Amino acid sequence: MGVVPKWVFRCIEHYLYNYFDEKRQLEHDKQDIIESSPPELEPGGNGKSRHGDPTAIKGIKVSSGDIRMRELWLSIVDDILADYRGTEYEALIQKRYFDQLGYTQICMELNISQPTFFRWRNEIVEHGINLAISKGLVRYNDLRRKDI
Repeated sequence: MGVVPKWVFRCIEHYLYNYFDEKRQLEHDKQDIIESSPPELEPGGNGKSRHGDPTAIKGIKVSSGDIRMRELWLSIVDDILADYRGTEYEALIQKRYFDQLGYTQICMELNISQPTFFRWRNEIVEHGINLAISKGLVRYNDLRRKDI
């Protein structure tokens, strides 16, 4: 996958490394929105203020772009974990991303060579990239080579 931008690879790895913290923070942010007190007045379309529907306003905020984007990236990690459950890749995911061990230690513990470690890691991340593409997080123009 040489044409995939580095930011996509880094983004997948970020959400793998920070999966539990990101999930906890997302739920915290959503809960803050739900428990927040509604504004007294909402701006109307004609410049005048009017009372809004507090439940609808909270629903819009909970499904805002930032929260929705984080949910999609986390769903990719959920899918990666489900797709690799019960395989040799599961141990690598656990040790690399959740336990954050170095590749040398992982190679010794899993009794694999360094090239195998990097091949497996790339396969895991590439699977995540394919999922990101299918969910629309990576656009067509992001994949086009710009150096030709």
